[in-house]
Amino acid sequence: MHVVIFFTYDYSLNIWSDSGILDRELIYYKKLLNKNSDLEITFVTYGDKSDLDHLVNMDRVNIIPIYSIINKNKSKILNYIKSFSIPFLLKKRIKDVDLIKQYQLQGAWVSIFYKYLIKRPLIVRTGFDMYSFSIKEKKKAVKRYLYRSLTSLSLKISDLYTVSSQTDEKFLNKNFKFDESKLKIRPNWVYEIDTSPIEKRPMNKILSIGRLEEQKNFYELINSFADSSFEIDIYGKGSEKEKLEILAKENNVNVNFKGMIEYSNLQKIYKNYAFYVSASKYEGNPKTILEAQNSGCIVIVLNEENSKDIIDTNIDGIIVNDVKEMQKEIKNLVSNHEKMKTLSKNAVQRTKENNELELLIDLDLKDFDFLVSV
Repeated sequence: MHVVIFFTYDYSLNIWSDSGILDRELIYYKKLLNKNSDLEITFVTYGDKSDLDHLVNMDRVNIIPIYSIINKNKSKILNYIKSFSIPFLLKKRIKDVDLIKQYQLQGAWVSIFYKYLIKRPLIVRTGFDMYSFSIKEKKKAVKRYLYRSLTSLSLKISDLYTVSSQTDEKFLNKNFKFDESKLKIRPNWVYEIDTSPIEKRPMNKILSIGRLEEQKNFYELINSFADSSFEIDIYGKGSEKEKLEILAKENNVNVNFKGMIEYSNLQKIYKNYAFYVSASKYEGNPKTILEAQNSGCIVIVLNEENSKDIIDTNIDGIIVNDVKEMQKEIKNLVSNHEKMKTLSKNAVQRTKENNELELLIDLDLKDFDFLVSV
């Protein structure tokens, strides 16, 4: 079975590498290929020839960097226009395709046109809903319209459309008309790792991970720990770093900005923290929260729709209505080790039952087999 996987528009293996997620993605694809010895994958990326250097040791994997076959223009608009030629160029270069998969909605127009050209089934995989995010982010009306139109087109034309959460599933069913049988939930995955007992982890240190941007709401998080004895380690990078550093000093909060870190190294870090916090205003199916749960951290998050899909408050994590409540919840837990152990144990069990890598690879392969056999 030959599957052609289109990257998110304007994303490349170089970008995956620079953002620290390449090794995470390779874990998935190596497992997928090991599970099915007849599977061959072709990645279509929006990189140049340097993308070819990243997967030299992977068998049954081909890479076609778009900007090795067409010139990348300085104008974003011209690149968008050029993207409509990509399906025609690929038809000549890729042979014996059985299935097409689009990685995220952005760029789906390319894989949709390619589907029509080669007449093969298409999976559109989304980790978050771009249209609902555009509403929450108060994007311009034109952008919201374009995201809505692309979502509608993809839902109608794809043979399978996957979302990562029940919240996204409900949103699409409510706002669009399409064949609901083709919409499936495929959450993000985690894999089993060694953990340390929750009671042996430092009680005054807090972990948070995310882009240093407005959505992640680090401003409120730092403000809520003003003059406290807690130490916050934040992993991630973004345009707001300097402002957040100033805010931490002004509020007398001990914050360590750790920058980016490779996925494999990050997995070793979770088990050093008892508490993981997220003050994010909205999320999809957040990988870092799932990874923190999988590592036995007690996750404390702000009340938003998708959080309720992965946390039952006071059972396998804590959901608060206001960021200011986080410090109080942590102080209460520190004095109740039995509750901490229960929350930690339940969090690990939940991810094992719903997000284990082998389970989701089996679902993906079943999707592949079903669509190819139709």
